[in-house]
Amino acid sequence: MEREPIRALARALAASLGLAAAPALAQLPTTITPDLFPFPGSHFSAASSFSAGRAVADRWLGDEPFDNPSASGPPKLELTPVRLNVSRQDLRADHRSYTENSANFDAAGGFASLAMGKMGLALYGYQPVLRIEDNSFLTGSLIGPSGSVKSSSEAREFRGGLALSLGRGRARFGIAGEWTHRADHYERAEDTGALVVNTYVADFSGEAAGGQAGVRVSVGEGERSVVLGGALRYMAELPLTGTETLSGAAGTSTNALSTRRDAGWEGGLSARYLATKAFHVLAGVGGRSEQKYQGWGVASGRGLEWSLAGEYHDERDPWTLRFGLGQEQQNGVPEPRAGVVGLGFGFRLDSTVLDLGVLHRTFERPDHPNSTDDHILLSLVQEF
Repeated sequence: MEREPIRALARALAASLGLAAAPALAQLPTTITPDLFPFPGSHFSAASSFSAGRAVADRWLGDEPFDNPSASGPPKLELTPVRLNVSRQDLRADHRSYTENSANFDAAGGFASLAMGKMGLALYGYQPVLRIEDNSFLTGSLIGPSGSVKSSSEAREFRGGLALSLGRGRARFGIAGEWTHRADHYERAEDTGALVVNTYVADFSGEAAGGQAGVRVSVGEGERSVVLGGALRYMAELPLTGTETLSGAAGTSTNALSTRRDAGWEGGLSARYLATKAFHVLAGVGGRSEQKYQGWGVASGRGLEWSLAGEYHDERDPWTLRFGLGQEQQNGVPEPRAGVVGLGFGFRLDSTVLDLGVLHRTFERPDHPNSTDDHILLSLVQEF
């Protein structure tokens, strides 16, 4: 007797009794197509114009509490709005009549700090992930069937924290408790010439607690001295829930969305070298662990970043000039590599500082022209 019919009968019997598990299909929501949206990848958004002008080479230094809670200095208040622009040259090359929204305004970050002897406190908030896109284009050829696509997306993470720092000798140590809120919106409308336009909308959000710890050490004084900073952040598992609405000729359906982003770590080292009294050289390197989105079959892969920067400021002058460059890499995402260029200019008037910084990124997509992303930040600082 042949065994294959027996095996088939056994599988059918197991299924009827509920003993056979159906294969799990791990996939993204239908709305999120990798050629249109960069999810799950992300590139770091500077929290201040100072960091943007240095191409974030100072990220882990502890000048500000966002990524190193050992920050110190006089009591101050710092606020930074940002103007965003993403130029998708990959979409422009593949399609016709491409248009995009070239200006979006948002908040980059801010903090308030107090100093009490050797101890410092800082309350801070910023958006390490911030990307907004709104574009449209025609598909198909000039002589064949064609259609149109309109899309909009918004990916943001807000991170707020309370940092406590303590100085001892030439070193400062800091810890911070943090709260992270993630919110994503993806929408596309496809018009193929039919009576009904197909629309796809996905929204999801979630929040989690985490924390970071850092250290800052000064070596030497005056010219040829060095300041070193390092920090490590724990990003807790992040549950995300929401809905996806699909509309077309067959009607409208709304489905629940649910995933969990794995816990992870990120951290790095930054250094400032005082080459002369007026010119400083900065360098930074950092990385992050992979974080999978459970049930969606994608992951925000392991990341690596590095940058170099220079800063010129003569104590006799009220102005400061900054510049820098670097590179970011992330595995397994639609935009795995980005070049970074920063430029900044600041002006001090007594205890008030007004500073402008530009952070320009060039994104690489396989087999496509490079796209760009510009963040223009304006930081206002009031010292007390």
